[in-house]
Amino acid sequence: MSSLTPRRRSRLRATVAATAAAGVTAAGLSLVPGAFVPANADAANAELRWEISGWFDNHLSTHSYAGGVTEDGDGVLTFGGGERSVVDGVEQVQYDGAVTGAFEFMGTRHYSITVKDPVVVVDGNDGAIKATVSATVDQAPDTAPALVTLTTFDVSAASRTTGAGLDTLTATPRWADVLPTGTAPAELELAADRPLEGKSWDVSLLKHLPSSLRAHFHKTGTSASQETKAPAQFSAEIPTAAPAPAAPKVRVATTAQSAAGATVKVDGTGFVAPVTGAAGIYVVVGKAGGRPQGQSAAEGIKNSVAAAWLANTPTPGATGVLKDGAFSLSLNLPAAKLAKGQAYSVYTFQAHLVADASYDTETRVVLDGSKIFPVKPAATTAKIKVSKVPTTKKKGKVVITVTGGAKKPSGKVKVTYNGGKLKGKKVKVSKTVRLGANGTVSVTLPKSAKGKRTVKVKYLGTNTHKATKTVSKKINVKK
Repeated sequence: MSSLTPRRRSRLRATVAATAAAGVTAAGLSLVPGAFVPANADAANAELRWEISGWFDNHLSTHSYAGGVTEDGDGVLTFGGGERSVVDGVEQVQYDGAVTGAFEFMGTRHYSITVKDPVVVVDGNDGAIKATVSATVDQAPDTAPALVTLTTFDVSAASRTTGAGLDTLTATPRWADVLPTGTAPAELELAADRPLEGKSWDVSLLKHLPSSLRAHFHKTGTSASQETKAPAQFSAEIPTAAPAPAAPKVRVATTAQSAAGATVKVDGTGFVAPVTGAAGIYVVVGKAGGRPQGQSAAEGIKNSVAAAWLANTPTPGATGVLKDGAFSLSLNLPAAKLAKGQAYSVYTFQAHLVADASYDTETRVVLDGSKIFPVKPAATTAKIKVSKVPTTKKKGKVVITVTGGAKKPSGKVKVTYNGGKLKGKKVKVSKTVRLGANGTVSVTLPKSAKGKRTVKVKYLGTNTHKATKTVSKKINVKK
């Protein structure tokens, strides 16, 4: 059960809008049109309810949530904000929010897996659940987020009921014979007899996860608990409202940030001609609180951080073309045009004439000033406290504390320990552990040979905190 957030059920408010489908590329900007289902009163709460798996619920049992995700007492997660698109007959519904399942022991997080913004895909009788997945392991680099297929299901075996503005699709994903024994790609590093009975999640997920976490998603033994690894049944609400004119909507996501500047991805729908005029719209980034001013639209664009022109038809000089009133593009924001502490927004407005304000929008851009205007990392100090001295018969324990700067340091600490030679075997510790939220971590020391021993610690640092020199602590091991 979750130790971070109480499990409860609640309906999530969400706006059902369209996601864009694949389209053309112009001037380095990907323009993605699509066929959309606009929001209505009944479809505004489209949700995906899914436990993921019993194993995820009970083994990766420390749960944290983002983006409005909730969890009930049975471990069923609710993702809201379902948005449907249909492209070339393929139906997709993307839901919002994220859940992180972690394994923690004695206050230390050893590994975790995050599932974000799941997507239910229906292509004829072929179904799939995709999501953006990332992972952490205490002795390895973090696994960066990537969109992968989690699992698949047979649409013909699913049930689909119709409601007011919403269909409900209920299905149990595949488990047996997904990855027949002996057919696993070599890069998965699975034993020859794994997965047992071919029971597995999709190979796309296994390939993305660190090797040490793959066993959580395929059958590795014969105990009954192994079956809890199977993907759980899910229930997905799918908006089905008839197409109708929709107000323009804009979404902005910051996809990259560094000392060179930032990149933002801008998606828009509802920018339909002829209201926008033959010239289309401008998409401009400027200071928040009012679009860049000038005697003309062109002058306002010149005073902006970044800008694009999207015409309704192919037009010389335009960045790209609106398709069914939709677009998707990326804009680069040079650091030289940004000011520390200043808020910025993406603006849309009618191109050239600016005669009609129907398509004027302002959407805030989320920037991390510490990445664009990096500050000098704070100096840090690592200290070792021996809370329990090891003996030749009992294990010991040390508590490592890292301090420095206004915020508690995070990141990892390397620990080494030479416990001498005990019963003919050398006793050594060499590992990297992750600091807890309070800047401390406990490390168990093994039974050690009698005599003077030394434990050494080095904090490896982050972009906000400097690494420390190696510090050591003498320990006098007695019988």
